[in-house]
Amino acid sequence: MLNYIFTYSSHMPAGYGFRHFSSTHICILIILAGMMFALIRQYQQYTPAQRQHWRQFLALTILLLESSRAVILIMTHQFTLNELPLHLCGIGIFIIAWDAIHPNAFAREILYSLNLWGAFAALIFPDWQVLPLINVFLWQSFIIHALLITYPLALMVTGEFRPNWRRLWQPTLYLSGIIPIILIFNQQWHTNFWFLNTAAAQSPLAPIQHLTGSFYLPTLILCLIALWFCLYLPWTLKQTKVIEPLTD
Repeated sequence: MLNYIFTYSSHMPAGYGFRHFSSTHICILIILAGMMFALIRQYQQYTPAQRQHWRQFLALTILLLESSRAVILIMTHQFTLNELPLHLCGIGIFIIAWDAIHPNAFAREILYSLNLWGAFAALIFPDWQVLPLINVFLWQSFIIHALLITYPLALMVTGEFRPNWRRLWQPTLYLSGIIPIILIFNQQWHTNFWFLNTAAAQSPLAPIQHLTGSFYLPTLILCLIALWFCLYLPWTLKQTKVIEPLTD
């Protein structure tokens, strides 16, 4: 198994990974949940200045993990255009870096409405489950997605950010700008970023595409609207006093 420590999922032979929701998968999720809980608890106890340093350190950690992944792929001749950080979570890495440098409600609304839940879905239905436990890319992927969840959760737990449906125009504007670019890139270079061409196997998107066929993309839009309704309704109804959100 040590022979595959630097083998990427696209080069991995069958029979070395784990099944979704297997004991291995659940144990990993429990470990990651413990890590996220400890980081958020630490953040709660910090002063505003320490929290700023924490956010910057977390953003830098995610960037270094993603950069090291790319470097290893290049050095082992496994890098292709499919490994560019252009998926929803990949771009989320840079949105976190943006917020860590310049805290703003625009970035945080995107992190809550799109990236947090995209990262959560990735942990529940990872497409790197073909990798063995002793593999660099497996743990990089798990840790990066866990930190993508940790960052916005820490802001919400401390009341520094409260999702607001009135700012949904911001992630809508973001999607309106990024989706056409991703669609063109996918068509031009035969990639599948954001799973806009083909749903990820063994994910909830797969049966959606199977049932809707050519209406796959419009159905994804409807699913996103339904998801946003579920995500923002509790915050809309919540009456507890919180710190005023940023207005940038």
